[in-house]
Amino acid sequence: MDLQAAYMGALQYMPSTDRELDRYVAAAIAAFVSACTVFDKPIETPLAPVCSTNRDCTEQLGAPAICVHDTAPRCAALLSEDCYSIPVTYKSAANVDTTDMLPAITGDYQADDAIVIGALFTVTGSQASANVPRNYAAIMAVNEINGSGGIPGPGTTHRQLVLLSCDAQVDPLRAARHLAIDLHVPAIIGGNASQTAYDITKDISAPNGTMLFSPSAIASDIVGLDSHGLTRLMVATDIQRVPVMINEINRLETQLKASRGKNQLKVAIYYRNDLTGTGTNIGLAQRLQFNGQTVNSNIVNHLIRTDGYDPTIATMNGWIDRDTINAYTTTVAGDPASPFIPDIIVLAGASEATAGFLAPLDAQWTMPGSATQNLPRPYYIVIDANKNQNLLTKIASNNDLRLRIRGTGVLTGSVTDPPGSVGRLSYQAYQAFQFDYTQTYPNQLPTLAQGGGMAQTYDSVYAVAFSLAYARELPPTGETVAAHLANLYMVAGTQTIQIGESGFLPRAFTELAAGRSIAVIGSFGSLQWNAAGAKASGLVETWCVKTNGAVPPTNLFASSGVTFDVNSQTFAGQSSYPGDATALPPVPYTTPAACSPFATLPD
Repeated sequence: MDLQAAYMGALQYMPSTDRELDRYVAAAIAAFVSACTVFDKPIETPLAPVCSTNRDCTEQLGAPAICVHDTAPRCAALLSEDCYSIPVTYKSAANVDTTDMLPAITGDYQADDAIVIGALFTVTGSQASANVPRNYAAIMAVNEINGSGGIPGPGTTHRQLVLLSCDAQVDPLRAARHLAIDLHVPAIIGGNASQTAYDITKDISAPNGTMLFSPSAIASDIVGLDSHGLTRLMVATDIQRVPVMINEINRLETQLKASRGKNQLKVAIYYRNDLTGTGTNIGLAQRLQFNGQTVNSNIVNHLIRTDGYDPTIATMNGWIDRDTINAYTTTVAGDPASPFIPDIIVLAGASEATAGFLAPLDAQWTMPGSATQNLPRPYYIVIDANKNQNLLTKIASNNDLRLRIRGTGVLTGSVTDPPGSVGRLSYQAYQAFQFDYTQTYPNQLPTLAQGGGMAQTYDSVYAVAFSLAYARELPPTGETVAAHLANLYMVAGTQTIQIGESGFLPRAFTELAAGRSIAVIGSFGSLQWNAAGAKASGLVETWCVKTNGAVPPTNLFASSGVTFDVNSQTFAGQSSYPGDATALPPVPYTTPAACSPFATLPD
């Protein structure tokens, strides 16, 4: 250890006043001692300074800090190696990569009654395009709450809400430990990947009494953990989505068997080897019937193939899964089962799978020398994790590829739902979020996928604020948030609060501060969960990609019209989509909403 560096690091914020000199020398000595070892055993660091106010801690540490009131009041620095002002990149309104500085701290952290929560998203690296907007959505919600005066507190007080933004790219568990243990925050918004949300719940947030709201994680294994009610998912789980994926696979099976003149088709299931991907793969293995037989029987007969990819390798710059791509397109000498040549590919991966698998596979399909050179291209069924700008950019002007892609994911509701229904109110809540976001961040490309987790991030912040407002006389802990989320459910006689509606925030805080429950409608149905923490309401849909026909074209996500209610387990909108699937040959897909038919040529 460079002892001089340790000493100078502690003194870097040292003020010039004599009054505070001793305090900063003590801090320097503490840094010196904590870095030393004796016979390979660390010397214990002195206890953090005792405190009474956040401002006092900031002065003592010479950097943003708060006074944490857990076992005993102590100072804790807000910033860490994962939580800092982060250089990020997003697509501008002109579809150009634009750099920005994501603020580390949003809100007045020096206010002594401030409530600090964390945002934990992968805002750098290959998944940044989906997660940077999520983080900005959290910032927008926090600013709105503070702009209204803050969260109702004890008596007539109001408390500032502070958001500490952290990057999950390097070590999400380390960042979560800083939030849950060092800062003892009541809630973390994030854990964008299912595996990350699972690990944080199991090892950090639930054991330390911190709420975790994941706006995008979908693995049912997460809600299988005993989190004591401290983890909530904001969208449908993989198991809740599988019926929609199977429905789309079977519809496509009927069409392609007729158009390609085949009695049997081949399906490749390509999945991210994490909780999201494996959960989808297992769900399909348990429920899918294809070619009139189970998945296992299809695998034995070389009609279904499953391939998992390593997310650690896949997130490296420039990654392309050439081995799997070649297995689908290239003949291997002496191997009668190669290449596999799928008719349908189920892609249960994250955003990196678009650039590392889907796009290069489709490009290689017709290359000279490929066994697939003169064969019809595959059709793709993807999940919400691919519903982002990466996919739209890779499609670009390739209209043939665009027509061969369908996705499954969450839906906010519909403008055609009955007035006053949860579906209609949820649809309106999402539209309000969409408008507010584009007004707040006009320079960002407005590709606001409904299942992209942005609106659900926004809803999560409000779930925390509303729960704490109802429990305003209690300490703002994770247990407090969890215990009072039930006061936000749809209950007879309570006032309905539609997030994003004009004047919703003061109306909600007035009701909650008076000790009255409210019925909150967010962008994915009611803010209501089952006992395990999964959403108890909401719609899952089939979506597609449409184009505005310009040169060059602008690609946008659109709804197909086919929906599945996760509560009632029923489908809707199938009467006009995809036409008459029982006819021989079947009537091609029609165009409900904005979705074009699945291409049938050159099949």
